[in-house]
Amino acid sequence: MTKDHSTFLKLFLQAQPSLRAYLFAMLRQSDAVEDIFQEVALVLWERFADYKEEHPFTNWALGIARNHAARWRREQGRRKVWLT
Repeated sequence: MTKDHSTFLKLFLQAQPSLRAYLFAMLRQSDAVEDIFQEVALVLWERFADYKEEHPFTNWALGIARNHAARWRREQGRRKVWLT
């Protein structure tokens, strides 16, 4: 498989429902899900050359989504401390 735009798009569209569901399960806020989803999509495209084809694309994408969602949750926790 060549790593080009059409390959990325095909894999990304297949993974998209799983990514959104995973982010919603972690974040439970629609606005946050959309923001993080957009960030993750950009990172996936930027790092597509690093994707190892022997592993499922969705698993790779979910790992990146997990990291972004966890960072968002940590940041939200810090904000609550400052606001109280």
